[in-house]
Amino acid sequence: MATRKPRIKKPALLSRTRPPAARAKLATLSSKATRNLIRTHHRLLKQRTQAQQAGDALLVDKIESQIRQNGGLESYQLASRLGQSLERGGDSILKNQEF
Repeated sequence: MATRKPRIKKPALLSRTRPPAARAKLATLSSKATRNLIRTHHRLLKQRTQAQQAGDALLVDKIESQIRQNGGLESYQLASRLGQSLERGGDSILKNQEF
């Protein structure tokens, strides 16, 4: 009977013992979707202001419901922050200050 060679145990990968990354990647919108959301929000705010000045309460309610359907102020602010992130070129104010 042949003798068995003892198996040499390989050391575990270091990545298995490390904790997961501190910040998990968040689901992000594409730059096109971000731009579209911001533009739509600005357009709806302008239309709402015009409807308020005209005294059309029904149209104001309709526009506010559209804003809520798009995620409201929270989604607009998230898209704005994402658009100004360094990953996407940063804030244009910083570029203008260099000139």
